[in-house]
Amino acid sequence: MKSAISLFAVIAFAVGLTLPVVARTPPVDLTAAKALYAAASYEEALAALGKGDGEDGTAVGQIEQYRALCLLALGRTNEARQALEHLVAVQPRYTITDADVSPRIVSMLHEVRKQMLPSTAKDLYAKAKSSFEGKQYASASAQFKEMFAILGDPDMPEQTAGLNDMKMLAEGFLALADAQVAAAPAAKPAAPTGPAANSTSPTSVTTPAPVPAPPPPVEANALKIYSAVDKNVVGPAEIERRMPAWTPANPADAKNMHSGVVGIVINEQGKVESAALQKSVAASYDAELLQAAKSWQFRPAKLNGQPVKYWKSYEIVLRAR
Repeated sequence: MKSAISLFAVIAFAVGLTLPVVARTPPVDLTAAKALYAAASYEEALAALGKGDGEDGTAVGQIEQYRALCLLALGRTNEARQALEHLVAVQPRYTITDADVSPRIVSMLHEVRKQMLPSTAKDLYAKAKSSFEGKQYASASAQFKEMFAILGDPDMPEQTAGLNDMKMLAEGFLALADAQVAAAPAAKPAAPTGPAANSTSPTSVTTPAPVPAPPPPVEANALKIYSAVDKNVVGPAEIERRMPAWTPANPADAKNMHSGVVGIVINEQGKVESAALQKSVAASYDAELLQAAKSWQFRPAKLNGQPVKYWKSYEIVLRAR
């Protein structure tokens, strides 16, 4: 018995020696770093900033800004640029004005943002589209809107390959995502079950929820939605696309030309899975157009001979006859 206890102690001690020791990164003292920078104690300010981003990550912009300022003051230009690159990667919309710091650091940040914002916008588009394909419409909407904010940033280069097509597609997906969010029923609180449901006692009984069965396997392309930018996909072919008649209540309105854009997702069976307006055609026509679009029929798009989901948009023009 004694030898068994001794053996257990040896094993426990040995295991203890192999356990990794996780060093906690000390919190960043941003206030001290600012004071040290103002006193031109740049090395000490860098030490106060440490290597972390702040415990909650919210101060990463100012941390990297002051890190870059200290490094630039010490003549370590490449490291200063790396700090700004990290800043933009975490907070792409972070800006610095000439009133805050020297024009040199402001100019460097503009250069970094011009270089990084196009890829940041593309990454956001990919994340938003993935959220949409996973039916996480609220997340997709927020991500697409963030992408549009970056596309409209003054530091975004005017000519960037592929951004115009991406913007057009994102507008369609955003309209569809917002339509799905608006149509989603409000969540209702679950009714109590079990002994606590009929009890007046403040003590409740919680029954463990059953473990859900694993989802069935799906094909790799089952959730992905393709579009015209996917050149390896054969687009859908129209079978029937009937347009509703336009009968404006105001005769004078019929004399004007109206135009808008409707975006649709065509599923693997060639049916319209969802439809939303990217741009209103006419207030008296929009609802009828969306209703009609849901009945359109297509031969589905195909990837390597297999049907896939596909996003497509149509410009709708109403002209006086």
